[in-house]
Amino acid sequence: MRGIKFIRYCQNLQRKTMFNFKKLKTLTKEDLRGNILELANSIEIAPVMIIRHFLTLEGFTKREIRDIIWGELAPPTYLKEALKLALRNDPVFSPLGIKYGKERGRIGEELIAKWLDSLSIGYDRDIGQGGPDFLLKTPLCVDISGTIKEFDWIESKATYGDAFEMRRNRKQFDKYKFFGNGLIFYWFGADPTLEFEIFTWKSLVNRVDSSLKSRILKFISFVPPEFEHLID
Repeated sequence: MRGIKFIRYCQNLQRKTMFNFKKLKTLTKEDLRGNILELANSIEIAPVMIIRHFLTLEGFTKREIRDIIWGELAPPTYLKEALKLALRNDPVFSPLGIKYGKERGRIGEELIAKWLDSLSIGYDRDIGQGGPDFLLKTPLCVDISGTIKEFDWIESKATYGDAFEMRRNRKQFDKYKFFGNGLIFYWFGADPTLEFEIFTWKSLVNRVDSSLKSRILKFISFVPPEFEHLID
């Protein structure tokens, strides 16, 4: 699905930026005066991060850089086109990319809540105290490949759970073992693993009624219209 393809694109861009961030710090103003997208591709860094570095070299404060990126402060005239191009082609670090990322997380949790409600399973939602997204008041019993398994908590990740992503989240999941057995949602798919019990959209879509099924398929298929050109 295009929605999954988009998520993988975002994850790859984020990781490349993480791995190559030291390259960015070595660039001078002269290095940054070329085509922003060509430069971003050549050093494998998200274009908005290049704009941030350039503004830092120009002497702007962190607050001013934030306001320029978010459109609350006019950029230098010579940077307007480069900034526009960077924002249009960065679905991770641009304001729109950040907005859509938060929205994916919210929707993923809301779909799980609707599923639990349909099963009359009570839960407490995490309110920033460092616990899982859903701490269940009674165990959730799920038939997985012919075996009934019980879960005490659920964590929702609006990403694709490949090996790298699971390594990043391992400490978090291990901490939650205090609450009992956990079910982890990697909504956009996951590589096979024996470490955790993983659900994806495929695991849930045929366990729910038609209305919720429709919402799940829409969620998984969605690509922000502003970034559709990136995966065409």
